Amino acid sequence: MEEAGSLAIELNAKSIVGNVTTSILHGGENFWIVNEYPWYAFGVHQCICTNVREGGAAGEEFMYPIMYNWTDQMSFIGRELIGIEYVDETRVLDHWAFGPHHAWSDPETGATIRMWQPYNGLQIFPNGTMADVPPPADKFVGPPDLCKAGGATFRIKCDDDGYPTGETSEEPQAELGRDADRAHQFVPGDDYRGDSFAEMSAVLNGWIDEMAVESRPCESFNVTELRQLQALLYLARDVRLDDIYQTNGDNRRIRHSMEQLEKDWAELDSSIEGHDEAHPIHAMHRDGHCHEAVMWYVHHLTKDVRELFAVTGIEIPMLSPKRHSCPTDATDGHAKVCQAYEEQVTCASCHSKTLAV
Repeated sequence: MEEAGSLAIELNAKSIVGNVTTSILHGGENFWIVNEYPWYAFGVHQCICTNVREGGAAGEEFMYPIMYNWTDQMSFIGRELIGIEYVDETRVLDHWAFGPHHAWSDPETGATIRMWQPYNGLQIFPNGTMADVPPPADKFVGPPDLCKAGGATFRIKCDDDGYPTGETSEEPQAELGRDADRAHQFVPGDDYRGDSFAEMSAVLNGWIDEMAVESRPCESFNVTELRQLQALLYLARDVRLDDIYQTNGDNRRIRHSMEQLEKDWAELDSSIEGHDEAHPIHAMHRDGHCHEAVMWYVHHLTKDVRELFAVTGIEIPMLSPKRHSCPTDATDGHAKVCQAYEEQVTCASCHSKTLAV
């Protein structure tokens, strides 16, 4: 390891798409974040290359890795019985502080268990920092291979050699171009419409077939797979497109945050409980997710991101041609799924020349 030193952190972080393995490397003025998404995202990798600056402001001085002996400056506050977040444990730990920096360590091993600083957040190390375990030397060498050309599927502000490009948030984002034009277009052209719900689905499935992305029939997916795909699409979306839809009251707008969607999905799962496998509620539930996932893919991702998805092997569903309806004697649970389904198939309001009921 070079004399200058580096700081490396390996994390397993919970996110709306499941657990994401994150590797962070801070060497000199360069800072790399490598994320590996779960198995159902086909192990997609993302690398972010950036520089750390004082106050996070462009033009300010670079910030370098924290010194290896930074804890030498801390003062002992006391031994405390403290609840540890995320692991739901209460343990006796030694409390240390230096200015706004706080750390709690195991009295016997000295391993850091908990760290906290205002505005910087909370860090929990369930197994401690394991200071007695020598880390692999290659973990401290940058740039990571995944940040170089030909590495991660998503490389953000990285040059071909894996170093930060030096771009800042003050520089304008790439123009949306044709994607913005489509977002402002309320009614699609006739080539994208059908005379009925079934014909509309067939027409749009034809266009999906012509896309570079892999696809398969809706009925071959289960609801869990579709929700995982939607969570990934939600993360990859360009919020500027949704801003257009929200401003125009467009049916393509995303109506809830991912957190609220997760709550709504949990309520739908509860509503479905007690219905046998042959009940039509299950097909309606799945087909609604298929329509919504396709809409998000087509109308919330920019062209370059859709192209990236196509090379990862990620599969999107085809549209189910069946137009589900809610019977007059529907159970309360069935009625709730019906309501959700109607929100999910709003594509029919524009792509179908005759609204089916």
